[in-house]
Amino acid sequence: MVNAARASYGVRHTTFDERDRRLLRYLWVHGHTSPFYHPKLQFEVSAPLMVARQWWKHVVDSAHTMETPAWNELSRRYTVAEPTFYIPAEWRRASATNKQASAEPLDPAASSRWADRLRAHVEAGLALYREALADGIAAEQARAFLPANIQYTTWYWTASLYAVLHFLRLRQHADAQVEIQAYARAIAGIVADAFPETWAVVREHPEPGR
Repeated sequence: MVNAARASYGVRHTTFDERDRRLLRYLWVHGHTSPFYHPKLQFEVSAPLMVARQWWKHVVDSAHTMETPAWNELSRRYTVAEPTFYIPAEWRRASATNKQASAEPLDPAASSRWADRLRAHVEAGLALYREALADGIAAEQARAFLPANIQYTTWYWTASLYAVLHFLRLRQHADAQVEIQAYARAIAGIVADAFPETWAVVREHPEPGR
């Protein structure tokens, strides 16, 4: 990032020193974000569709990042591999103040009861899916029997460091869906390891230019 920022002067450093650290901080704190578009990160993610679709909406809505993030996902049209599903161990009440958020968890007995009901729903859908395939139905139609929102999918996501930091800023927030917060924390750990100097600045100043 600091070499990109110094491109106008034709200057390039091969080691990171205190001057680079000061420049990196200055760029982020003062909102000079274009150097943060140059590094790219690629993730292979496996998550329930309800998380993947929220993630994809974030990517689509992030046109401000001036880039075209890459997203390549598993297709149930082309594969009939045995699907897997997300069964929440803990179920949450709806928030009384925020329509898109959840609140405190149900008691363990209620959570267990709803988990059992969801497993039964999954097994019924899987049975119909397998029966349809066995009867010669095309995979692209047989998949209609699979419970969609909790079915795991896998994709590759490639984006700039800036786009990933923007994702983390929003998806680690307390108002974000709990499941996607868990993925955001995992990605934050990867970013912290790969870009420790940048992460130290972002921890102090989550929003660039502020």
